[in-house]
Amino acid sequence: MWVCDLETLAFLEVNAAAVEKYGYSRDEFLKMTLRDIHPSQDGTHLLDNIAKLRSELEQPGESRHALRNGRIIDVEVTSQTLSYHGRKASLVIGRDITERKRAEEALQESKRRLSSIYDTVGDVIFHLTVEANGSYRFSSVNQAFCNLTGLGAHMVVGKLVNEVIPEPSLSLALEKYRQAIEENSNLRWEERSEYPTGRLIGEVSIAPVFDDSKTCVGLVGSMHDITRRKRGEEALRQSELRYKHLLESVTAYTYTVEIQNGSPLSTVHGSGCEKVTGYTPSDYSSNPRLWLEMVPLNDRHIVEHYADPLCEGIDIPALEHRILHKNGQVVWVRNTYVLKYDDNGKVAGYDGLISDITERKRAEEVVRDSEERFRMVFEHVFDGISIYSEDPDPSRRILVECNDRYAVMAGRSREELLRIGNTQGLQKTIEDSANSKRLESLNQGTAYAGSFSWIRPDGKENVIEYVGMPITWRGKSLSIGIDRDITERRMAEEHIKQSEEQFRLIAENVADMIAVLDLDGKRIYNSPSYESILGDPESLKGTDGFQEIHPQDRERVKQVFQETVRTGIGQRLEYRFLLEDGTVRSIDSKGSVIRDSDGRISQVIVVSRDVTEEKRLAAQFLRAQRMESIGTLAGGIAHDLNNVLAPIMMAIEVLRSKIADPGGQYILNTIETSAKRGADIVRQVLAFGRGVEGDRILVQLKHIVIEVVRIAGQTFPKSIDIRTDIPRDLWTVSADPTQMHQVLLNMLVNARDAMPNGGALTISAENTTLDESYSRMHLEAKPGTYVSLAIADSGTGIPADIREKIFEPFFTTKEIGMGTGLGLSTTLAIVRSHKGFINVYSEVGKGTTFRIYIPATGTGSGAAAAGDQADLPTGKGELILIIDDEAAIREITSETLQAYGYKAMTASDGAEGVALFAENKGRIKVVITDIMMPVMDGTAAILALKKMNPDVKIIAASGLTTRGQIKTPSNYNVQAFLTKPYTAEKLLRALATVLLGTSV
Repeated sequence: MWVCDLETLAFLEVNAAAVEKYGYSRDEFLKMTLRDIHPSQDGTHLLDNIAKLRSELEQPGESRHALRNGRIIDVEVTSQTLSYHGRKASLVIGRDITERKRAEEALQESKRRLSSIYDTVGDVIFHLTVEANGSYRFSSVNQAFCNLTGLGAHMVVGKLVNEVIPEPSLSLALEKYRQAIEENSNLRWEERSEYPTGRLIGEVSIAPVFDDSKTCVGLVGSMHDITRRKRGEEALRQSELRYKHLLESVTAYTYTVEIQNGSPLSTVHGSGCEKVTGYTPSDYSSNPRLWLEMVPLNDRHIVEHYADPLCEGIDIPALEHRILHKNGQVVWVRNTYVLKYDDNGKVAGYDGLISDITERKRAEEVVRDSEERFRMVFEHVFDGISIYSEDPDPSRRILVECNDRYAVMAGRSREELLRIGNTQGLQKTIEDSANSKRLESLNQGTAYAGSFSWIRPDGKENVIEYVGMPITWRGKSLSIGIDRDITERRMAEEHIKQSEEQFRLIAENVADMIAVLDLDGKRIYNSPSYESILGDPESLKGTDGFQEIHPQDRERVKQVFQETVRTGIGQRLEYRFLLEDGTVRSIDSKGSVIRDSDGRISQVIVVSRDVTEEKRLAAQFLRAQRMESIGTLAGGIAHDLNNVLAPIMMAIEVLRSKIADPGGQYILNTIETSAKRGADIVRQVLAFGRGVEGDRILVQLKHIVIEVVRIAGQTFPKSIDIRTDIPRDLWTVSADPTQMHQVLLNMLVNARDAMPNGGALTISAENTTLDESYSRMHLEAKPGTYVSLAIADSGTGIPADIREKIFEPFFTTKEIGMGTGLGLSTTLAIVRSHKGFINVYSEVGKGTTFRIYIPATGTGSGAAAAGDQADLPTGKGELILIIDDEAAIREITSETLQAYGYKAMTASDGAEGVALFAENKGRIKVVITDIMMPVMDGTAAILALKKMNPDVKIIAASGLTTRGQIKTPSNYNVQAFLTKPYTAEKLLRALATVLLGTSV
């Protein structure tokens, strides 16, 4: 320890320890500066040295000092600034750390050497840290680890062992780590692992590292790569095993025969003889004739025949013959001889090699059998077999071999074909690509197939189906072909094809539905005509043929089907289809059985017809007949009533002149009134029953409408708002004005009675041309031009259950005394007598519309003739959605649209229509919807459609009212309105107007 001036670096005081350590006396120290105890080699740059010395006085650190004897020591210096006798000084404490520095340098050198060894040693070295949870983590690995495993140090260091070492080596390693720690011992084991560099076999050793508290903190491990050594050991083992197998599989041995005086003297057999013959060498030594005795009698002469020439020195070829093994089995051997001569050139003996050739002989026998079988197949197979020498040029393709069947198909002999060789000129290729297929097959070595026909000498052509395969035999390129005559099959196929084509044409072009069912009722085929009822016929394949039948009819139909299958006798049956949309269709079917080639029933063919419309029209016809019968009866009754009323009316006048009493006169007046009322009823009955002709003249109905409306306006309650919509150019009709007046008046009175609380009564008229589509919707309608009168009220409506009875005479829903029930029946009779008809549309609570159609006579120059539709607008494949609860209207509208270039999709109510629109709204261009429907009516459907697509184009249709009377929300926004039932012309023109946005 010393005190040193900070400015001059002079020693101001030193202690005894410094004097003793450095070798200077105290007085010598006090005459020195800090520079004097630093080595001279450190003072090269004085200024830098001074700065260093001063820093040594100001902060702790290490420095080198020189002792008086010249030895250099390392000193650890700590200092503290102070004032010493008024001078700025530093108290310095120095500690000799020379030995410690030397130890540290030695340690660093040792670490450098260890690191050099660690990174350059060929064996794998790794360190593992034992963590608190008992897992092991790599703390370091040497370069050998990375080289052998293919894993970089960054992929290993810091990773858990189970993230680096693969199974199954991992389980073994973890067990060894645990054992080494528990036993505090070094362990060794062999490890096999798969790393990116491949399979690695290593000899691993591990040693635990413990701290002062006897806790294991790590493991040091190494691994010596013994992969090559192990592979070498395995290769050596395999080589030894193969050599052992070779020795065990060798079935040959040598023998020696000594000859003296031209005869065998002794025979010595080698050690391998027992494996071939079953006898040991000693067996042969004890019995010189044993070998000859082993040869079967049938082969012994062969062996004896060769013995004498050998003894005479004649070299002979190897001999093959049989011997009897000791166990009694026959063994084939090959006996090869090599003569030996003595010094005088005489035969001294010969050496032989006996080889067991039993397996070869068996294989040859198998080959001979195979060749014989092939020859039998070749000669007797039904198919033709040919072998050609192949060449890319067909003209060089030569027939090498063929069987007789091949020749028969060619219409020539086998010898003739082989003599001709190239048969290309005798064959007519059916496919143009036949030769290219053959060349492709030759290049790829794959089979090829095709067909051709033989041009036979007799003029016939046999159609041949062939399969060819290229082969190489003894270096030659060949092809072997299998040919089959399919002439008759082709003819049969053609007949079948024609039959199927005829069936297809019939099935696809008749209106009837044709179905083929298996014996379980599963559908095999459905004709296209099924599409209008059940959808895509292809999707019906394999489905149950009874699933669409109405549940009430299903068991009855199944019983008839099963009876047909059992007896083979078809039956005719009428039943109902219940479709997914709830529609019921009436079906008339006739079944027949189809039998297979053995005469057994295999299928059932059912021809069906949708008779729904026929039944509906028949019902209308029956109602018409019933009405006609009722009319005839009513006419007869009315005639008799007239005869009854006539004398009453005449007697009243006589009695009135004879009775002066006022009371009697009152009674006579009452009788007269009742008689006149009865006469009026009789006239109506006669009009209904006989269809009174009246006087027919050209009539403009608008004048009659105006007159009847004037009368109604004067007599009807003011709560009824009467409106008219009559065009100026209304066509004329041939009619009795009085009867037309009566028809209109009857209609208006009925409308008035249907609105006891008032409402709207609309009388409208229009010119219309009815087409075939319209006439299909109404039995009494005939194509042509008509004037249509519509009487619409907003009254109570007519319930569906009585709608069919309203035209029957004397049927009325009014109270007694309020109506006779003859008004509508008389109206119908008058309209029919004018060759017209009436349609009724009604909904309870919403009103009723009667439409009266009278044939027009004066249509003017602008009227279109019925059926003249040449200029009707057509579509361009646009998809139209039709929503209507009437199946007939859906079907006819759909057919009409498709006939004029549109695509159609149908729905039976508003809910189904909205669902279909949601699925196809990107495709549907226009929606045609009825206003009044069950489930969801047209108004609700339109609002739903508008929410999905505000720009959707909609055509509304109704038979109840006209467009101007529709009561809908403000956003209803219907582009067009059709009055039901509408004609094809009105439908197409309305559709074109909506699509184009212009009048068509």
